[in-house]
Amino acid sequence: KDFADDAEDGQVEDMDISFDSLPTNKPDKGSQTVAEIFEPPCITLPMNCTISSHTICYVCRSYIDGSSTTIAAEDRDMIFLTKNVMIREGSRCCRKHLEDHRLTPASINII
Repeated sequence: KDFADDAEDGQVEDMDISFDSLPTNKPDKGSQTVAEIFEPPCITLPMNCTISSHTICYVCRSYIDGSSTTIAAEDRDMIFLTKNVMIREGSRCCRKHLEDHRLTPASINII
């Protein structure tokens, strides 16, 4: 059918759309929802997460009295990849855990 002809005469055709004929990788179990058909595959990974706070240190878990700082993105990535621990962006720690704005090796071992 040529849809250009319809556009010229100004008429709109009602179309009946059915998802029943779409291919799926799932065995036929009767009716499926559109979400089930298009659901992307996923992998569940167990991981640990530190606390995220402006008043509690994510390294030693003590209340921060005085100045604190956020962790560098490089340190967050390194800890995630090596220790499977996620530190949320914006989490704060005591300044005693840092040297030159980076976590000390002793602090990394605590996490």
